[in-house]
Amino acid sequence: MTGTTVDGVTGGTHRVGAFATRFDNAEDMVRADAYFREEMARTGSEPMETPISDVLGPDAEKRFTGYYRDPANLNEFKPVDFEGGTIVPVYRLLPDGQYRLHTMFANPARGRHP
Repeated sequence: MTGTTVDGVTGGTHRVGAFATRFDNAEDMVRADAYFREEMARTGSEPMETPISDVLGPDAEKRFTGYYRDPANLNEFKPVDFEGGTIVPVYRLLPDGQYRLHTMFANPARGRHP
């Protein structure tokens, strides 16, 4: 899954990571966005990758779904275990000084999956 593809919306390049992940609940994504916006207001800088449990509380890693290619069989996809994982927020600064959420995704803990 690592590489690039053509974005079906813009026609531009879309980077593809080693994991395909999603928030299972839209409410969790809204809560995470609020958390990161509060961090930006508090620190004055763009937010950093942060543990899932810090953003959404204990056991929140169970509310994500993800897959990765099995290195032994690239046609097989295996589920991601998000225990100890992080949320990566990416914001873009607009000309009016406001931040727009560009993308946000979960990553498993480093070393958990091949």
